[in-house]
Amino acid sequence: MTAEIEGQPSLQPMNKFGHALPYIASVREWLVLVAAAIGFYLCYRLSLPFLSALTWALVLAILLVPLHRRLELVIPKADISAFVSVTATAIAAGIPLFLVVQQLVQEAAGGAAYLQGRLGTLEWGDFLGNHPRVAELGTWIGQRLDAAGTLGALARWLTEQRCRHQICFRRGV
Repeated sequence: MTAEIEGQPSLQPMNKFGHALPYIASVREWLVLVAAAIGFYLCYRLSLPFLSALTWALVLAILLVPLHRRLELVIPKADISAFVSVTATAIAAGIPLFLVVQQLVQEAAGGAAYLQGRLGTLEWGDFLGNHPRVAELGTWIGQRLDAAGTLGALARWLTEQRCRHQICFRRGV
């Protein structure tokens, strides 16, 4: 049984008491809305690892649009002005990055040399004597791993890397 409005049959079904049942279309709409909300949530969860990079990209784009507009006025060809803009941005971001990496390598080399010196003078026997449960594990590790030698090799490698990059930076290569 369906309700009639102005002599026209309605598409809305009626229950046995004559009351209109909810539209099936509204249930479908709710299902579509729920599916869309779940989809948006999943997209948000997938983009979480990239949000900081996307934020910085947006900040760079907003900050560098005026520079690019000026370059477009000076350089009439769009592809060349875009190339100059991207190159200037890469250089502006690359120089501080290079300096930070250089400082990190220098600090790592100094830290490895410090640890090598400390491990070379450390008396493992005294330390392990105070901790009998760890003594067995310490003896096993000591037989299989030369901690001072490993750290020494790491310190030498880091020092070589630091020196190589400093020479390249000084020469401008």
